[in-house]
Amino acid sequence: MGELDSYSKPIRKLIRLFLTEAYAHEQHILLAQLDLNFADWRAGKLDNEALNERIHQYHDKSARDLYRRYNGGFPDLLVAYAFVTGVLNQSEAPSELLEALAERMREVRQVQEQDDIRQ
Repeated sequence: MGELDSYSKPIRKLIRLFLTEAYAHEQHILLAQLDLNFADWRAGKLDNEALNERIHQYHDKSARDLYRRYNGGFPDLLVAYAFVTGVLNQSEAPSELLEALAERMREVRQVQEQDDIRQ
């Protein structure tokens, strides 16, 4: 039994679609940050070695962590997390998807609240 088997086929398709969108959105943010490093390098604010280090940090840490997060399972939880944290805009999602993920989004909010209490 797969991790999305409890959802209908149309909902599974929507989860996969929004998972891809969330990944692309977060990847865009990381690449935009890397682009700022290239701009600093072109402007002479970073030397070659510093830029090279930031490229390696992007490749070996940031991009790899993002890939692992979105390819490690629990796509419904990842999409719920993306909606709760604002990576994805809930107003752009079909109501049937939000209804199907309501419990998962509650779980994400509970974890966030617990983390806030601990800090």
